Amino acid sequence: MPGQDEQQIDLLVSGVLKAGLIASSTLVGIGSVLYLFKHGGQRADYSHFQPVQGFLRLSSEKLGRSIITIGILLLVLTPVARVLLTLVAFAKLKDRRYVAIAAIVSTALIASIAGGLLGMQ
Repeated sequence: MPGQDEQQIDLLVSGVLKAGLIASSTLVGIGSVLYLFKHGGQRADYSHFQPVQGFLRLSSEKLGRSIITIGILLLVLTPVARVLLTLVAFAKLKDRRYVAIAAIVSTALIASIAGGLLGMQ
């Protein structure tokens, strides 16, 4: 049976995951509504690729799309926050093996996200 510290960590981690999911879903929903009000009647043109420039600039023209992007980014970062939180929790419990594993996983996650974001520039 897990000790009280482990139960508190489990509750904290599940709270972070739930909050990240709720916040992300809310942002994507709001962004979708704004996007549809602004661009809902336009016809999509998939005949050629058009990269989105400045996708996080909050202008009135791209506000819906930017909010959707922020929501998706938050959804991607939520598991990263979970891994970092477990890293701190394992350090608090002085469990060196799992600290090392969590450090490796968090480094790989952060490097892959940073590489993806830098590749978008």
